[in-house]
Amino acid sequence: MTLSEAYEHIKIDYNVMINGKMVYKALKEARERVIGNERAQYSKLKDYLSEIHRSNPWSSTILDVTPILQSLPLFNRLYISPDACKRGFKTGCRKLIGLDSCFLKGYFGGQLLSAVSQDANNHFYVIAFAVVDNETKESWKWFLILLQEDLGDQDIHEWNFISDQQKGLYKDKQVKNVVWECAKCTTDAKFQASIKKLKRINEEAWSYLEKFEPACWTKAHFSHGPKCDNLTNNMFEVWNEKMVNYRSKSILTMCEELWCYIMRRMTKYKQVLETHIGTEIAPTQQKNLDDIMKDIRYWRLVWVGDDERRVFEVQQGSKKLSINLSTNKYTCKTWQLTGLPCVHALATIARRGDRPETYVHPLLKIGPAIATYQHCIQLNVVDHPNPTQSAANAPGSVSSMGAANSGATTPQSARAKKSIIRTIISCTSPV
Repeated sequence: MTLSEAYEHIKIDYNVMINGKMVYKALKEARERVIGNERAQYSKLKDYLSEIHRSNPWSSTILDVTPILQSLPLFNRLYISPDACKRGFKTGCRKLIGLDSCFLKGYFGGQLLSAVSQDANNHFYVIAFAVVDNETKESWKWFLILLQEDLGDQDIHEWNFISDQQKGLYKDKQVKNVVWECAKCTTDAKFQASIKKLKRINEEAWSYLEKFEPACWTKAHFSHGPKCDNLTNNMFEVWNEKMVNYRSKSILTMCEELWCYIMRRMTKYKQVLETHIGTEIAPTQQKNLDDIMKDIRYWRLVWVGDDERRVFEVQQGSKKLSINLSTNKYTCKTWQLTGLPCVHALATIARRGDRPETYVHPLLKIGPAIATYQHCIQLNVVDHPNPTQSAANAPGSVSSMGAANSGATTPQSARAKKSIIRTIISCTSPV
């Protein structure tokens, strides 16, 4: 709150006229109290991480600090991944991990890095988060190494990653529409036709996209492993929206409130999904399947004559596609990409009299959806019963003499570079 905002607040809400100096002094006192509390929370981080380890064994909690002569070490960065989240991700989520960051709005600033996945019911699922000073290649490398240690090697498990790149580089509406057309193509033939169209319209935009592998941005070349056709990192944006109210709080308060939010969210979806026990596929996928079924009447089927009656040609006007129910493969590739039969496949399934749910990929069924939330996050005791010696000073709160200072600070660039000591509070046994 600014000085003028505080003055108007007192004047309008309380009908009191006071001197501007009094408002200034009151704001100064309030800021000192808030900042003081915010600074003090860094000294409690080690106890807090120990409490997480006590209440939620196998959770990963990493505290990195920079040593300072004749003083407590300086906070550098923090990583938290609840054990229940790691287990739930491995058990039932898609093999898709969204990575992104957002600014922290507290006195000491910083960035919050997060790894978010998607469950069988299309809800976002938080795996891990970290507090760092800046979003850099080095901080992302540190975060991803820890994430890999928690989840396993990417080459073995075939995790797929999605993150935001530069957006809005070309403002032309026609260029924008054609780029999205290229991205949404599910076959290479359609993609090649669309990318040539983009080259004719704007060669500069085409040249820019040529720098990237098609597998990074177009459905035609996406991996079929995640059973998800997300083109944007919207699942992180939803997570970002949910934590808006937490980002302005001091570090320990923010971490605990994020922890409790994730706990409440997991409990909520566990209760919701338990009401669907006995169904075959996740509720959202069932709704999507029902919506697609409404359009099968527009397609005409021609059986090709195979003995099992599982290969058909599907026609609508001049459009013709081939469907093979034995291999779950067909011309438009949407089924392989999403795991949910498309309108062409559903028309064929209906012609045979089969149940559509039996053709849905196992990752989208009710079993994995429930398994994702079967592990519980336990509450922490924030006020540790046996506090240890202070863990670290707040970033930027060390004077040039090396002693703790609650007032003036030395800019980061003015200090000599220090080696980083990693304080690890986590279990050594495998998850």
